[in-house]
Amino acid sequence: MRMRRHAALIGVMAMVAALAGTGPSPVGAQAVTDQVFAGYGSGATISLSALQLGQTQAVNVQAAAAGQSTFSQGLPGAGLFNELGYIVQPAGTPGNAFGRGTGLELGLLTPDPNPDPNQILLSGLATANAPPSSGLIEREIGPISLGGLAYASLLKGSAQATFNPNFCPVGRPLSFGQGEATGLQLVGSENGGGPLNNPLVGSSLPVDSNDPRNVSRTRSFTYLIPNGDGTFGVVSETRQTIAPVSLLGGAITLELLGEWALRAIATGKPGPDGARVEYAPVGAGPTTPVVSLTIGGLPTVITAQQLFGPGGFDTGPLLGALSGLVELTIGTPARQLGGNGPVTDAADGTAAAGAVDVVTLKVLNLPPLLVGTNLAIGHMEAAASAPAGGVTCEIPVSKSATPNPVVAGNDFTVTIRIPSDSGLFTELFACDLVSIRVTDEHAIESGNPSFVLTSASDGGVIGADGSTVTWDNIGNYTPGDPPIELTVRGRIPGNSGDGVLRDTANVSASLGNCEGTGEGDEVVGSVINTLSNNATIGGSITLIGPNVSRSGVLAATGGDQGLLVLGGALLLGAVVLRRTLRPRAVRARSRD
Repeated sequence: MRMRRHAALIGVMAMVAALAGTGPSPVGAQAVTDQVFAGYGSGATISLSALQLGQTQAVNVQAAAAGQSTFSQGLPGAGLFNELGYIVQPAGTPGNAFGRGTGLELGLLTPDPNPDPNQILLSGLATANAPPSSGLIEREIGPISLGGLAYASLLKGSAQATFNPNFCPVGRPLSFGQGEATGLQLVGSENGGGPLNNPLVGSSLPVDSNDPRNVSRTRSFTYLIPNGDGTFGVVSETRQTIAPVSLLGGAITLELLGEWALRAIATGKPGPDGARVEYAPVGAGPTTPVVSLTIGGLPTVITAQQLFGPGGFDTGPLLGALSGLVELTIGTPARQLGGNGPVTDAADGTAAAGAVDVVTLKVLNLPPLLVGTNLAIGHMEAAASAPAGGVTCEIPVSKSATPNPVVAGNDFTVTIRIPSDSGLFTELFACDLVSIRVTDEHAIESGNPSFVLTSASDGGVIGADGSTVTWDNIGNYTPGDPPIELTVRGRIPGNSGDGVLRDTANVSASLGNCEGTGEGDEVVGSVINTLSNNATIGGSITLIGPNVSRSGVLAATGGDQGLLVLGGALLLGAVVLRRTLRPRAVRARSRD
C-alpha cells in the first residue's frame, strides 16, 4: 500500500532544504542558538484510516504514537504534521525543543490533515517543550473502552525536552516523545466494556496476558553525536517495538521481532557517510528472523535478507483467496520523507531524511465499514540537518582573577572552574568528562604590563616561554560532582607598565560512561560510549584581565593613586566634621 503524502509535511521538508549547505561555522565558541541545525521525528505502531471521503476521514486512529522536533532557531510557528496528517508539534509552541507521546488518539469525521490535537479520544497524552528543560513528563490511563471502536488495557505517553541557548545537551536527547499501548484492539464488536470481539486490528495474544509482548511502543528523539574532531552531528531516531497483531478478525497474524529503528544522520561533513538514513531491526544480521507471518493458518518466518529487497517481501503467493481484496506489503527500504523516491542524503553531509512503513495493508472492498481502509504498522519518520562542518558544542568553563586590578609588585591568582556550574552540567550532560586536558595561555591585551607565572596547582607545568600552563590529564569529571578548580599564581614586577592582561583556557576531554537517567538516554549514551576516543569535546574561556597599574597609578583612570588617597581622606574628614558640628548648631538654635 502507498500511504497518502501531505502538503502538511512541507514545513519539515523546507527545513531540510533550507539547512542543506548552510556554510561553515565560524571558528571559536558559538552559542547553540547562533548555529543552524534541526531534527524531526514521528511514528505510530498502528495508523488506521477508514472511509476516506475526499479530505474527511470517518475514522482515524494513531496508536502508541510519538513525535518530537528540535530547531535551534526556534520551533516553527505553524506547527508540524507527519505524512499521515497527524499533528506532531502544535502551532504556536514556544522554545527550541518539543516532545509528544500518547497511547491512543482516535478521531471521527476529522479533516485530513487534522490541525486539531484534541481528538475524540486522547489518552495518555504527555507534552514537553524547552527551554527551560522540562524533565520527564508521564501520563497514563487504562483500561479504556470506546464502544466498538477501541479497547486497551493501558495507554501511556511520555515526553521530555532539554535545551539551553548557550550549551549543547550531550549524551541525552534534546527532544523526546514516547507512546505505549497495551492490549490494544480496534474496530470490532462491543463486549460489555471488555476486549472487543473479532477486531479488525488487535493483539494476537490474550489482552489480559502479562506477556510483555502485548506492549507496543514508539519512541522518537533528536540528539547530537560526536564527529570525532570535536564537532557534533545531528541524529533524529525513531524506534518501535510492536505487539503481535491480528488483522481482519484473525485471518492474518504477524509478529515483528525485536526493536525496529529508523535514523537520519547529518554530520555536516562531506562524504558517503556524512549524511545517511539507516533502517533495520536493531542488531539483526542477514539471516536473523525478523517477521513471523501467518495467513490462513500457515506460518512463514521472514529473515532480514528476505525482507529488505526493492519491493519488500512478496506476500502475493501467501494471500490466496484474500489476494483480490487485500494488498499487503512487508518490508521495502526506507524512502523519501513525503514521497516515494529515494531518501534524502546530501553529499555535503548537511541533511538526511526518510520514512518507512514496516507493514502496510489496504482493504480494497469489504463493504460497508471497511471500504477504503488503509493500515500502516510500524510507521516511522526522521529528518536531521546540520551546518556544514558540524555543530560546535562546548564544555561550560569559567575563569576569574584576584585581585583585579593588581598593583605592580604584587601577586595575582587566576582560577579556572570545570565546569562553570555543576547544576547546569548535570542538566545538560549525561556523560563523564574523561582525561581532561587544560592549556592556559597568558598574554597582553593592551598597554605595557609585564608578568611572571610562579606556580600552578594540581601539577600544572609552566612552559619554557613562561606564559603557558599545561595540565595533560587532571582526571575525570562526573555530573553532580563539585567543579574542578585549577589555579595559576603570578606576579607583576615592580617596574611593570600599565595595561591589561588576557588569559585563555582551552579544555578538551573524551566523553564516556554515558548513563543518563531520562528516557532515551540509554540509546544516546550507548552510541557515544561505543565511539571511545573519537567522542571528544572541547571548551574555551577568555578572561580579559586583570588590569595592571604601576605603584601609585590607576590603570583604568591614569590618575595618581596617592592623590586619590589624599582626596579620599579629605572627603572623609569633611563628612566626619559635618556630622560633629551639625548637632551643636541644632542645639544652639534651640536655645535661642
